[in-house]
Amino acid sequence: MPEILRIIKRNYEILRSYGEIERDTEIFVNKEKIMEKGFNFKFFTSIDDTDEPYRYCFEKGFRVIGDYVYIKDDLTQAEITVKQESGKNQRPFPLI
Repeated sequence: MPEILRIIKRNYEILRSYGEIERDTEIFVNKEKIMEKGFNFKFFTSIDDTDEPYRYCFEKGFRVIGDYVYIKDDLTQAEITVKQESGKNQRPFPLI
């Protein structure tokens, strides 16, 4: 497995260890604590385009504010759409 994919998978597992998060809810954890677990903030699968963007490892989103990491779930981030040569979109499929 390529190194980048290993890092993203580890990040995902760390975020997942905080449990399922209800829709429209976020939790926060101490930045140092998540770093001690091996989290690498430089690697993620996507980013949203909000004013305070979340970076995602599949459906697990995170953003850093000061000494805290805010985490939320967004299932729409766990899917991608592949453009065919014809310009039509194929059915989305999960990355995991």
